[in-house]
Amino acid sequence: MKLIHGTKISVQTREQDVDKIVDAVCAIDPLSYGLYDRNVLIRRQCTGTYKPQEGSTTHLHLGTTDLQILQYVELEFVLDSSTDLDNVLEAIIAVHHYEEPIIHILPFKPRAPTTIPTRITKIGGGMKKKPDFGSRDLSAR
Repeated sequence: MKLIHGTKISVQTREQDVDKIVDAVCAIDPLSYGLYDRNVLIRRQCTGTYKPQEGSTTHLHLGTTDLQILQYVELEFVLDSSTDLDNVLEAIIAVHHYEEPIIHILPFKPRAPTTIPTRITKIGGGMKKKPDFGSRDLSAR
């Protein structure tokens, strides 16, 4: 197993734009994981809200600045650390339907698995390992 270093991207969009956005991203980064490409989490039937401001496209088309409730799809994927993030964002924006796409960006570097420090204690004539929490106060967690 390989730990992936990169950037997690989340994009909110309309159902009918999912393939356009994923195609645009995959033209830059194949979204590979092992022997598989195009690895994308798709959350359907999400509900969101927004309140258009005067002068926005929604205000001009609907004639309102009232709170709007909509259904959307959320796409989530991880870009390889060598991928040019600006190119990916430009590609998403170029094919996205929204005037101002909602894109969340989370750079991350996964940590290697950690282990709990252990100590050896003698129990009933045999040796056993037990977690060594020392005198740390865990109540603050």
